[in-house]
Amino acid sequence: MDQQLALGWAIAKQRRRRGLSQAELARLLDQPPSWVSQVERGLIQVDAMSLLEAVASALGTPLPPHPAGPRSGPVASTASAQALRYVASGECQRRAGPARWPAPAARLRAKADEAWALASARHYGELAELLNDLLPDLQSALGAAHDHRDRAVLHEVMAASYQACAAALAKTGEYESAKGAASRALTAAQRAGDLLLAAASAYLLARILLEAGRYAQAEETARKATAVLTRPAADGRAEAISLLGALALLRALTAARNGDPPAAEAQLSVAREMARKLGDPSNARGAGLSPDHIALYEAAVSIQAGLGIPAGQASQAAPTPAPAAISLPPSW
Repeated sequence: MDQQLALGWAIAKQRRRRGLSQAELARLLDQPPSWVSQVERGLIQVDAMSLLEAVASALGTPLPPHPAGPRSGPVASTASAQALRYVASGECQRRAGPARWPAPAARLRAKADEAWALASARHYGELAELLNDLLPDLQSALGAAHDHRDRAVLHEVMAASYQACAAALAKTGEYESAKGAASRALTAAQRAGDLLLAAASAYLLARILLEAGRYAQAEETARKATAVLTRPAADGRAEAISLLGALALLRALTAARNGDPPAAEAQLSVAREMARKLGDPSNARGAGLSPDHIALYEAAVSIQAGLGIPAGQASQAAPTPAPAAISLPPSW
């Protein structure tokens, strides 16, 4: 099948699944309805991955963008990007002094949650300012904490803080600094002894590597996280199963971009199986394993790998996967 026709078929399928008319989808994409009609019929040439990313974002199921494609949304100012790079370097932690009255962990956790809200809203200047104050406070609190559990909690908050920094930097295309922040998040999660938080940090790192076009490193990072999650997933832990599914989707797109369609399809099969294992349609649809999300990844893999088949065709014989619940950083 012609690639443009396959792309149009995939988009039309997802539009109808969401109960949208062509005019409604056109409004979401800021395009005229006639343009959507022509795309769905394969009559005009468009950049496949850029369009899929735009449709996925409009439908609330974002894909990792292709590194060669245009980035959507406002780009951080030079000053904001520079401030975030400073945070990612870990230099601000070195400003920490001895804490006579360390801030309560609950207050520090609330600030980390605020950091994620700022990252999601793309308020990068405010995010950098918050993290520039939060990370030294966390380091001071760690210096004053002697109880193992207290230290673990503080490391968890530090991991979440660096995750927010990494996600923001990745949005602006600052991949090297984003990679450094994600690596710091992974180290903090490991020090906290939190297996799932470490795996979520590894997922974030793999996603950044994928965006940067470092496919071999992205696959290796995702593969290691997958291996760590195998046992808790086998024990039936829903968060581990969800995270395995998300990693499988990421590995599928990595394999497709790396020119390995069989490996991509194998990972899509894993994602479908993880969705079936979760099985509860009442779980949050933003988890990343909903039928819509998997179908969009199928379309992305099909087009990226040049398979020339309609999205979802490979999985039509399988039961429809249920939405998944997953503990991951918020969508970026």
